[in-house]
Amino acid sequence: MLYSVFNKDNWDLALLPVGAKGQPKILVETPAWETGGCFGPQPGDVTVVSRSIFGAPTNEFFIWSPGTREFKPLPLPKAKNDMPAWSRDGRYLAYATNQSGSMNLCVLDMTGGRSVEITSGSEDDSRPDWSPDGRSIAFLRGVRRSHIFVGNPETREKRQLTFGETTDYEPMVSRDGKWVAFVREKAGSARTAAVLAWAPVEGGDVHELDLKGLSFNASGGVAWSPDTEELAFAADDGSGNVDIYRVSARGGARASHRRTRHRCHPPVVP
Repeated sequence: MLYSVFNKDNWDLALLPVGAKGQPKILVETPAWETGGCFGPQPGDVTVVSRSIFGAPTNEFFIWSPGTREFKPLPLPKAKNDMPAWSRDGRYLAYATNQSGSMNLCVLDMTGGRSVEITSGSEDDSRPDWSPDGRSIAFLRGVRRSHIFVGNPETREKRQLTFGETTDYEPMVSRDGKWVAFVREKAGSARTAAVLAWAPVEGGDVHELDLKGLSFNASGGVAWSPDTEELAFAADDGSGNVDIYRVSARGGARASHRRTRHRCHPPVVP
């Protein structure tokens, strides 16, 4: 599991094996502010979002290798670059950037080192997530409200999956590439009333899942099971503890869980 931890006077990234006890192990202590990241492009690698000092107007991306324990910079234009996401083959890196003014999505081709902007406009685009075959990217678009879109990085065509007065965010493509799970907030509702939903990648009805009285934790993360039959999520059953649960993605089964006495981290399904 990848963590961002406050270390002395700045933020560093750290790793903790799933199921392990103790404190996360910091990759390397640096004076820079490492504010985010993701795994990849190769197994064991970590892509780090770093800024030189607090409040710096630009972010840089580095790849940290567990073998060399060094940070290798990626060739990106100077901008506020954030939210990296690798294609499954490690060839392409999608990320959000403000190099054109508003936040748009770019894709870096590692074979040639060229970065291409794949969305544009006055709306802010963010939270890219690749389909398993690398042919499409689910992302978040919005200003006042946000909705889920799916785009083709080659043709730059895109289609909107969610509409209306809801606020939809945190898209997560299923392992078979057919569905997108996301967090939904209704107009006028509090953040604590967020629900878990999914929609077909090709477009169609949105399905809101019945969590049987559980209070969905919108900041706790969502993950698909490898067979795309279930979703793992964080929720509170009313006791004040946040635990990890799973529910049938078709919405017919009661959410099941194992009760714990500690606060869980966002779910990660390998």
